[in-house]
Amino acid sequence: MLVDLIVENGRIHTGDPQTPVVDTLAVLDGCVVATGREVDGLKARQRVNAHNRAVLPGFNDAHAHSVWFGTLLLETGLS
Repeated sequence: MLVDLIVENGRIHTGDPQTPVVDTLAVLDGCVVATGREVDGLKARQRVNAHNRAVLPGFNDAHAHSVWFGTLLLETGLS
């Protein structure tokens, strides 16, 4: 299988309690498709050596400022 990216030689935190840290991951179309030994034998368009750096999953800051949101509900929509 040809993937877009392989990140190797890192401390990759997976969020999976069974395998919390792996050294390699593969990405295809923006999604992680393999980690650790599952990456063996895959070919990639690009390879990145993480040089034993930590690699963390993406974080999404989904929050609202309640007071600001509430005041917007008091306004009249004129669009």
